[in-house]
Amino acid sequence: MANFELQLPATSFYRETKLLQSEGKVFFGLWKVPAIKLDGDEMKVRVTERDRGRLDRIAFEELGSRELVPAIQIVNKIDYVPRDVVPGMTLIIPKLSRVYQALQGTTGGR
Repeated sequence: MANFELQLPATSFYRETKLLQSEGKVFFGLWKVPAIKLDGDEMKVRVTERDRGRLDRIAFEELGSRELVPAIQIVNKIDYVPRDVVPGMTLIIPKLSRVYQALQGTTGGR
């Protein structure tokens, strides 16, 4: 099995993931979930009906990128967005600086 480097944006949770090749197919290897540190003064957002089963708009509006949906999932312990994101629930929005620290491994997440 050969390893390949994958170049992705700094906001990608797959940023440092190695690609593996087996039997002519290339696929993602395993990756560790980043440890996003919370300070206790993070912004909170209430899910509306239009956001039922979705986090992409919230991630874009609050963090500036739809690619950061996993950051919201991680800190809110959301397993399956379509099922678990319901109107009325309150989401913790991690600070963008803490997300980047976790992606860079400075908080012990990688």
